[in-house]
Amino acid sequence: MDGSKTTDLTLYDAADEVIVNKTVDGIKKSGRQLHTNLASQLSAGGPINDRLVLVEQDITAIEADVSTLDAGLATEQTTRAAADSALDGRLTSVEAIAATGINWTTQRVECRSTANVDLATGLVNGQALNGLVVQTGKFYFLGLQTDPSQNGLYVGVAAGAGVRATWADSAAELTHIGFVLQAGTAGAGEKWTLAMAAGAINLGVTPLNFSPAGIEPGYAAEVNTARGGALSLGARLDATGDQQKNMAGKGYREEYFSDNDNMVATNITDGLVPAYVATAVPTGLQIASTTGGNRIILYSTRNKIGGRHTRFRCRQTVTSFPSSCRVGFSLFDGTSRSTFLLSNAGIMSRVGTGAATISTSGPTFANGDVIEWRVDVYDNGTIYVQLFKNSESPYCFGATGVPIGDVMSLAQSGGTGTTSVTHFLPKESTFDSLIDDFARSRHDERISDNEMGDLAAVQLLLETMRRHMPAGWTPIVPTSRKFYYSGAVYIANVSLTLAQVLSIYDPDVASIYVDIATGSDINIGSSTSPLKSINAALARCLAGSKVIIYVKGGLYDFDNCWKSVAPASSTIAVVSWDGVPVISSMHDASLVWSLDSGTTYVATFAGRVVNSWDAKTANLTADGDYGRLTLAASLAACQATPGTYFITGTSIYVNPVDGRSLVADPDLRIYKKHATTTANDTNGNFQTRNGTIYLEGIYFEGGLSPFFNRLDDPAYKMNVYARDCTFKYGGTDNFDINGDTYCVLQRCIAAWSAQDGFNYHAIFGSLAPQVIEVDCIGRHNGTDTAGTNNGSTMHEGGWIIRARGLYHHNQNRNVHDIGNSFSLNMGCTARDSTSGTNSVNFASGLATETPGTQMWLDGCTSSGSTFDLDAGTGSTIRTSGLVSANSNRSGGAFSGTITTYIAA
Repeated sequence: MDGSKTTDLTLYDAADEVIVNKTVDGIKKSGRQLHTNLASQLSAGGPINDRLVLVEQDITAIEADVSTLDAGLATEQTTRAAADSALDGRLTSVEAIAATGINWTTQRVECRSTANVDLATGLVNGQALNGLVVQTGKFYFLGLQTDPSQNGLYVGVAAGAGVRATWADSAAELTHIGFVLQAGTAGAGEKWTLAMAAGAINLGVTPLNFSPAGIEPGYAAEVNTARGGALSLGARLDATGDQQKNMAGKGYREEYFSDNDNMVATNITDGLVPAYVATAVPTGLQIASTTGGNRIILYSTRNKIGGRHTRFRCRQTVTSFPSSCRVGFSLFDGTSRSTFLLSNAGIMSRVGTGAATISTSGPTFANGDVIEWRVDVYDNGTIYVQLFKNSESPYCFGATGVPIGDVMSLAQSGGTGTTSVTHFLPKESTFDSLIDDFARSRHDERISDNEMGDLAAVQLLLETMRRHMPAGWTPIVPTSRKFYYSGAVYIANVSLTLAQVLSIYDPDVASIYVDIATGSDINIGSSTSPLKSINAALARCLAGSKVIIYVKGGLYDFDNCWKSVAPASSTIAVVSWDGVPVISSMHDASLVWSLDSGTTYVATFAGRVVNSWDAKTANLTADGDYGRLTLAASLAACQATPGTYFITGTSIYVNPVDGRSLVADPDLRIYKKHATTTANDTNGNFQTRNGTIYLEGIYFEGGLSPFFNRLDDPAYKMNVYARDCTFKYGGTDNFDINGDTYCVLQRCIAAWSAQDGFNYHAIFGSLAPQVIEVDCIGRHNGTDTAGTNNGSTMHEGGWIIRARGLYHHNQNRNVHDIGNSFSLNMGCTARDSTSGTNSVNFASGLATETPGTQMWLDGCTSSGSTFDLDAGTGSTIRTSGLVSANSNRSGGAFSGTITTYIAA
């Protein structure tokens, strides 16, 4: 045991159980008894006397140390008791407010008093108050009255005595009342509350002690959850007090366990008895297996899973193995066992309860490598694991149904000869205090009193302009998503942040760093030693993991971009590390160009071309998009036509639009597919089950689809969130969602796909996607000119809400929802479709759908296309406040209903 880091003294019996956690007084008592016994033996004389004198001196020194420790712990215990008592009182007060909620008044309160006001003369028109002049009929807060029963909300009068506001002159009306001060030299913007129930108020008698510290009603549910079934937060803190004391408030301890008496030689594979030698070494316990076969040696760590959350680490250094080896850890509740293993071939697996292969592409290891497992275990049997080799970026996974009990480390001998592994198990705090959890959960949401006042005012404003979903809308939209309208301004409460998906304070969340400029995929993946490719980072995200991938802004080519890696069912965020956009580009940066003839250049191309684009600044479009190169019909046509390319065999020819030299030119983007298969056809690939992806500041460019999502089993669901991302230059659809997916996009752009910009489908019998697009743009999509391309389109009974979207210059219909889907479009603009036959801005359904697609247009604008609207037979478009410049399409297959409605 490393005494320098131990904060309590715990003794164990032979069964590896804690038998007593002695107090300092108990230790002193035992020491004094031993002192007395030894003293009685000293009088016997003889050679032993000299040794006993030395022992007595040692014990006397120990007693002095214990006395010092006793005094320190007594002081700490007194300090802790006072702090706990104060916290208990504060939390109980907060709980009393939150459980009921604050009744926020809609009345405007001008300012507060700064001293006692004589109510005999009242608040008379023209009287000075806190930098303002009192006006008849306006409301003021008197909170510093000499008689506190007079405190409250009063109305300005022309003359006479003070009069309480009629909306705050009874016990019922004052119950948990809250209001915001609008002005005044002191206190403008403050939020005040009265944390008193009606039964506690006798108006005119009871002191009314208003407080500037309130709590939003929305916190009530969170506080109730934090109780964990206890009558109050204070009660729950009391119930966990013993655990807090056992941990001594230190938060971390480290213990070495290398006692051979606690070895458990368990073989969970071939049934034979393992033979081993266990040796205590300075770095832990070395276990040498001396027989071959699949014999697994487990040994007790003296750690047990206990409480809501336990965290431990298991570090293993492989010093020798003849042919194969596996290392890992085991959790055992006395009946069931789950064992997690890593083989030297890189195979991760779970044996026993919940047996499964976790991954076949984990880290391989050789003699001298250090394998470390960082494990968080919860009392519901859920674990999150981060697996490191030599401190490299982790492989992350999670699992459920894990037995809760003893923790054991293991080594397995897989061949003849000796396999030797050194084990080291530091143990972190086994108790997460309620206080820490509560503070951490609120960390990102702490705001000043003035900001609280501003938020309260905004909340009142939003309540007056809140919109309801239109009549006939049947899909269920998450209650957390709200949409408002006021004075021709459309507001959505969608404001995506990383913290909503993964918290940087969550110990289960791993971080991996990527920098194409300074990184290498043999680095450890930390902020000081980053990986080079997005691809390598995503490969570490195994099933059940929680990972934030921080990518340094810059251009990531085909070898370093996302490139079709499909993370397993995990919660993953891919965000810009430094705020600079990350460009995940499927272009081949290795091409070597030479002049062919005239202004045409040739390069040898390995793979299959999707399309070609010019990123030179001078050749960008008015929207800042790359210039498009068209595919020529022949080499001769390419050589004769600037702005074209041609492919024959493994050669690609490019005639740039500006005739420049392509030798050492970094701006040509030849987007590619995989050489022989479709495995790497897509760019951002998220084909998984029950997974969640969050994207921020990522620009996806090229590939068959720049971002491709598919759910292959209708029993599962996915979540996709993207903020400030772009999806461009795809060979099919730019942003392609398939299956039961809840998708929220904010300020995203889909441009210049061969087909659709934003495309949403059901697949394999699944439910269709449920989508919210806020401030998104779909433009110039449909370069294959097939006549069935759109800026944004929903299919197969899904639903979509578009708020303030802009959809223009798409080759077919700018916005087209079909397949009995539902769409609500609020404040959206669609214009300038480029197709003559199907040049339509908003379209609902196809011919003869049953029961038909339902589309609502609320305050939308349509211009520049041949038709504003078309509704397929059986489908409906309802408009409210539509601004349009052209006619609607009708007749034949477009005989659906186009009508108006009143938005509520």
